[in-house]
Amino acid sequence: MGMLNFSQMLITKAFWGKCIDLFVKWVGNYGWAIILLTIAIKLILTPLDIMQKRVNAKNAKMQAIMQPELQKVQQQYPGDRNKLNQKQMELAKKYNFNMTGTCLTLLISMIVTLVVFTSLFMGINSLSKKQENIAFNEIYQTYITAEEYTQNNSQEFLNESLEVDQSKVDAYIANEVNAKFKKQSKKYSFMWVKNVWKGDTTTSPVVNYSSFEKYAINNGIIDDSEKAQLKEDYNIIKSIIEEDNKNNGYYLLIILAGVITFLVQFLQVKLQEKKTGVKNPSSKIMLIIMPIFMIIFASTSSALFTLYIITNSIMSALISTITDLFMPKNNKPDDKVVYKKGNTEVVEYSRNYNKG
Repeated sequence: MGMLNFSQMLITKAFWGKCIDLFVKWVGNYGWAIILLTIAIKLILTPLDIMQKRVNAKNAKMQAIMQPELQKVQQQYPGDRNKLNQKQMELAKKYNFNMTGTCLTLLISMIVTLVVFTSLFMGINSLSKKQENIAFNEIYQTYITAEEYTQNNSQEFLNESLEVDQSKVDAYIANEVNAKFKKQSKKYSFMWVKNVWKGDTTTSPVVNYSSFEKYAINNGIIDDSEKAQLKEDYNIIKSIIEEDNKNNGYYLLIILAGVITFLVQFLQVKLQEKKTGVKNPSSKIMLIIMPIFMIIFASTSSALFTLYIITNSIMSALISTITDLFMPKNNKPDDKVVYKKGNTEVVEYSRNYNKG
C-alpha cells in the first residue's frame, strides 16, 4: 500500500467534495454551499476556540495574582539564574500553574485550523479541475445534440430558395448553447462571477482546451483521431459563450478577501491592546502579512475558495467577539485564590482592601 500524503491522511479531497455536494443539494448553488459549509466548520470548531480562550484567561488571571511574588523572587535572586528558575517553579507549583496547558491548546487549535485550511484549499482546487470539465462537457453534449438536430431536421432551417440557411442553423445552435450555460449558471455562478470553479479574474469562464481534451479522451468522449474536430467544436462553443460572458470576474472577491482579513486582524489587535494595555509589535507585522497571504491564496485558487476565505474571516471575528463576552474577567481585589499544597486545597483571599 502506497504512502498517503499529509492531506489525504487527515481530510481527503473526496470528503470535502461530498460535504460541498451535500449543501449544493440543499441550496442548489456552489457559492452558497461553500458559505454554509464554512459556517458549519466554524461552529463545529467553536468549542475548541472557547477551550483555548478559557485556558488563556485562567492562566492570565493566575499570572496576575502571582506577579507580586514573582517580582519579589526576581529581586531576591537577580544574579543567580538557577536559583531564580527553581523559585519560579516552586511558585508555579504552589499556585498549580501550568503553562504547558496554554501551549497545548494553542498548538491543537493551530494544527486543526491549518489542516482544514490546507486540505480544503487542495480539495477545492482538485475539484475545480474536475467540475470545470464536467460542466463544459454538458454544454459540449448540448452543442453536439443541437448540431445533429439541424442536420436531421434541415427542412426547419430552409430559406426562401429552399436551401439550408446557415445563419438560422448557427442561431439555433447558439441559442441551445446559451440556454444550457444560463441553466448551469444557477448552480455554478455567484453574484458577478460566472463560474465559481475558476478565479474571480478577467479570464474566460470556459475551461482551457488542453484540460478538456485530456478529460474527453480519458473519459471516452472522443478518441485520438477526433482531436481536430473537438478543437473546432470547442472554439465555436467558446465564442458563443464569450459573446455575452467574456470575463469570469473582476478581482472583486480577491480584493475583498484581503480587505476583510486586514479589518478582522486590525479589530482583534485593537481589542487585545485594550484588554491587556500592551502593544505587541509582531501584531502590526501580521496586519500586513495575513492580508497578503490571503490575497495570494485567493489569486491562485477558484472563486469558491475565495468565498471560503471571506466567510471564514467574518465568522472568526463574530465568534471571537461573542465568546469574549462570556470569558471570565480579571480578578478583583477581593477574589479568592485557589491553589494546591500537597494533597490539600488552600483558599486565600486577597488582603488588598482599604483600612478604615
